[in-house]
Amino acid sequence: TAELARRRSLILAQRQRLLAALPRIPGVDRVWPSAANFILVESRDAGALIGRARSAGILLRDFSWDPLLPGGIRITIGSTEENDKLLDALRK
Repeated sequence: TAELARRRSLILAQRQRLLAALPRIPGVDRVWPSAANFILVESRDAGALIGRARSAGILLRDFSWDPLLPGGIRITIGSTEENDKLLDALRK
């Protein structure tokens, strides 16, 4: 139970951190509110953001094919280190 609470706390803190940081990333047009272990963002150039992440060894889920989510990208909440790496990659 203690380990579960620790992990939940980490995910909540990292989600808030990403929700604050992602809107300042060039190419991110919208960040959807989230109560889950992932964040949905929209970008007019989703391929570029996904490519930047992939070049750093990070996989993002591309939903830009979905007509209801044009430019949609799903980002799973990771550890502090994983999220540092993601933000660095997206800023390049």
